[in-house]
Amino acid sequence: KPRSEGALGPGSEALDRGEAEEILKEYRGNFGQDGDPLRRRGPDLACSACKLAAKRFQSKVASKIKGKMSEDERRKVFHRGIKSACSQELFPHQMAVVEKESKEFYV
Repeated sequence: KPRSEGALGPGSEALDRGEAEEILKEYRGNFGQDGDPLRRRGPDLACSACKLAAKRFQSKVASKIKGKMSEDERRKVFHRGIKSACSQELFPHQMAVVEKESKEFYV
C-alpha cells in the first residue's frame, strides 16, 4: 500500500508514531552497541562516504533522467538506475583512509 507524502516533501513517506518508534528501536538495536558505522569514524569520513554515494548516484541515475521524459519514464529509469548504483560489484573491495590538510577521506 503506497504511503502518503511525508513532512520532507516529495519522495518522503509519512509514518505513524508506532511505525517510527519501531524503526528507531530497530536502528538502536543494530547500531546501539557500536554506534552508526559512519558516525563512529568521524564527520570527515562520514562526509567522504556520502560523497562517494552521491557520485555513484549522479553517474548511474541522475544523469540518465532527462527533463523531457514523462514521469513514468523517469520512474522506470530511476528504479533501473538505483539497482545498478547499489550493485555490490560497484563497491570497492579495498579502501584506505587518507589525510590531507587535516581532513580524512576514503580512497
